[in-house]
Amino acid sequence: GARTRGAFSPANRWAGKLILKWFANYLAGMKIPDLNSGMRIFRRDIILRYLHLMPSGFSFSTTSTFAILKSKRRFKFIPITVLKRTGKSTVRQWRHGPSTIMLMLRLSVLFEPFKVFLPVSMFIMLLCLGSLAIDLTMGGGGVGDTTTMLALSSLTIFMFGLLCDQVSAMRREKYD
Repeated sequence: GARTRGAFSPANRWAGKLILKWFANYLAGMKIPDLNSGMRIFRRDIILRYLHLMPSGFSFSTTSTFAILKSKRRFKFIPITVLKRTGKSTVRQWRHGPSTIMLMLRLSVLFEPFKVFLPVSMFIMLLCLGSLAIDLTMGGGGVGDTTTMLALSSLTIFMFGLLCDQVSAMRREKYD
């Protein structure tokens, strides 16, 4: 279920939800209309394959959504209408927000590690190139320790991502 635009959402959660939505869309590689709607319908045999990934409690909807999306299974988001909650929500932004982001990172590393490791490696390589330019223009033509460390860090993170990608592929084969 994907809650429609008119669905009630407390104003104090808009900024956090926007950041979470952008991050989830990036990691999933597609637009997810509603990551946290608790309304999910699966074939039992499909969701049982991913049950070992599910947290005990909070974030089942996020985990199950990522598992289905990243495993390239067919899915469809159906618009649903929700009313304002009666009672008090158990979600706490400052406690559950960071843990949800970490959960999405873990799931991305499990299903598509290069979505996480490649941008980090590229960012560090850009810093390395900037440091190299400074070394060559101001340092008398030699390559400094900072440039060397940045290059090695970038390469290490890239290779670690490659290794994670291989492990991820083997784990997916085991459960698919």
